[in-house]
Amino acid sequence: MWVWEPPQNVWRNLMLPFACAGDPEAAQYPDAGNELDSLALAVSGGRVVLAAGGDEQGVAFWDVDTGELINGTSFNGLYIAAVAALDGGDGSTRFVTCSGVHWDGIMVWEPVAGSSPVGLPESTVDAIGVGRFEGRSLVVAGTREDVTLWDVDSRERWASSLYTEDENDDGEDTGDERMHAVAIAQQGSGLAVVALTDSGSVRVWTLPSPRPVRTDRELAVELHIHVGHCRCR
Repeated sequence: MWVWEPPQNVWRNLMLPFACAGDPEAAQYPDAGNELDSLALAVSGGRVVLAAGGDEQGVAFWDVDTGELINGTSFNGLYIAAVAALDGGDGSTRFVTCSGVHWDGIMVWEPVAGSSPVGLPESTVDAIGVGRFEGRSLVVAGTREDVTLWDVDSRERWASSLYTEDENDDGEDTGDERMHAVAIAQQGSGLAVVALTDSGSVRVWTLPSPRPVRTDRELAVELHIHVGHCRCR
């Protein structure tokens, strides 16, 4: 792992302790090392914290300054497809993870506090994005069937059924496309949600006044959906 320190324009090689070293099974695999595919970085509790994991390793957390392993994982830890840092707005930071086909749902982690992760009930999630809105910490999830929006603090789903069946330029059904990436940003007094799909299309939804929703039907009448397409070469 290489770390760049911009003030000094210096790169340093950060040697990360093996995340599964605390697992009793680690003794059987003396040559095992970290297998990392996804990472996120944030300041949490006064420490620069790296969260990282992968398709064959659960998420773990390291102190970037010292290289210390803050919280490790086990060989049976939940593999991850993506990880993101979630700003709490008060200087605190949490991390959120999803795991694609390995397990369903979204997990919220507070590594410095050492508390157990909190799960948000969701189907298979391939991509996640994070943001803030009116003091709330939000997570947008790209699932195999939908794009959904969650309030992490209240654990309420704010929006769902954003993604509907459609056809691409070749007339092919794109209703079951996997979401490669999702993002969220405040737009005036509302929110914009963006998703990149398997076919290379970019879809943008605007939510004028997002609030917790009791049913998908109630939410649908509030949505203004704008669809644009681009091709990934």
